[in-house]
Amino acid sequence: MTLGDADSRARFDRAFAPVLADLAAEPVVSLQREAGDGRPAFIWLTDSSGGRTGVPLDPQLRGIDAVVWVAGIVQDAAVDALWAVGEPAVWPVCRRHPASHPMNAALVGGVAVWQCPVDLVAVAEVGQLGEHPREGLPPESHH
Repeated sequence: MTLGDADSRARFDRAFAPVLADLAAEPVVSLQREAGDGRPAFIWLTDSSGGRTGVPLDPQLRGIDAVVWVAGIVQDAAVDALWAVGEPAVWPVCRRHPASHPMNAALVGGVAVWQCPVDLVAVAEVGQLGEHPREGLPPESHH
């Protein structure tokens, strides 16, 4: 399977869209998605310093699992890009403990969320980070 396959491209688009929306909502780093280079299910992210991170998509991952996987890889790329330019290497910033640690992408109750790693509260669904600037999701959202 190559990125040129319609199914692969569609799966990448669905997995990346919410994560890229979160990068746009909290634009602490610029990552650009590039076209694949012919490798199986592979996309490059390039940061403002020219650093590149390859993002593979496991053919076994589908739907929400792919979103969580991509969110973790994009988070790593964002943290590396921030560190490279001398900024605090924290993205996305935990709304519950600002200036302390980043949130983690997690699958909670069938939903891809950004979650505080300390108290495990789901702060925002992946793709909706801009809608939850400070407070967590209502308890019923992450059961």
